[in-house]
Amino acid sequence: EQQDLQAAGLVPPPEPRLTLSNYMKVLGDQAVLDPSKMESRVMEQIQARKMKHEKMNADRKLTREQRAAKHRRKLAEDTSTGVHVALFWVADMGHPYHRAKVDLNAGQNSITGGVLECAEAVNGTRVNLVVAEGGERAIKRYVRLMTVRMRWRG
Repeated sequence: EQQDLQAAGLVPPPEPRLTLSNYMKVLGDQAVLDPSKMESRVMEQIQARKMKHEKMNADRKLTREQRAAKHRRKLAEDTSTGVHVALFWVADMGHPYHRAKVDLNAGQNSITGGVLECAEAVNGTRVNLVVAEGGERAIKRYVRLMTVRMRWRG
């Protein structure tokens, strides 16, 4: 449609997109007569394109509240396809750091569940079960926390 209007002469054609590598070919005789002036014109055009790009990015950037809302929405969408469950056997949940880390990460990932601690020892070791349920991505991150990131001994 834009091409039809240009062909009819109703709309002027857009200015050619100049770069430092193509301006000699595009501008032809003008570039040969005054290459410095043409080069500065090319640089202005390049800067204008860059500024336009950065302004569009800044306009699209989400505010802090919008980012938080998007994060909450993504976590809610995670459970819309189905709820996943993970069960962990932990030898010792006595350390406050472990309790806090397990609870904090569950809250951050919108995971529900609980910890079952048995006071009596089975074969000389206490039994602790951590049950977690949530969305697929949240459980995947939680499994990584429980199996890789946490240092259960030491």
